[in-house]
Amino acid sequence: MQKIRIAAAAGLFLFVIPAILAYIGRSIDHCLFPSLSLGGAWLLGVPVIMAGFLASVTAIWQLYAHGAGMPWGDISSDAQSSKMVTGGIYRYSRNPMLFGFGLFILGTGIFCGSFTMAFILSVLLVALVLIWIKKREEPMLLKRFGREYSEYRRRTSFLLPWKPRE
Repeated sequence: MQKIRIAAAAGLFLFVIPAILAYIGRSIDHCLFPSLSLGGAWLLGVPVIMAGFLASVTAIWQLYAHGAGMPWGDISSDAQSSKMVTGGIYRYSRNPMLFGFGLFILGTGIFCGSFTMAFILSVLLVALVLIWIKKREEPMLLKRFGREYSEYRRRTSFLLPWKPRE
């Protein structure tokens, strides 16, 4: 069952969401920005896609390997991590999966030549998930891990990877 959930989540985040956003983005581009084109910039999208994919996969792996959790732990209690993960990529960002996914969507938008997907929809998607994290996930983590999470939150950047505050 766990492998099916992982495959479904991977398909959703790697193919379904980007395809829907590309379709919406290109439709909006066609109507609102017909003369705006990212034409030759598509090649720049590839390293951005790869960086985003690598950041997200690294974050998921570290959450699983060091915390025994999965990304949907705030939705399903059986997927919650049993231990806080504060090392590796989590040393620099409390939300490296979202940072990586945002880069992945931005890069996909650039690759597809969609200004709307790259610079509007990717920002909106990240903003919506950030609201979810602030309103739902962070209070749950604070309740579960208490002072340890509070201290981690104080010293670690919310989204953008940055050197931790000591």
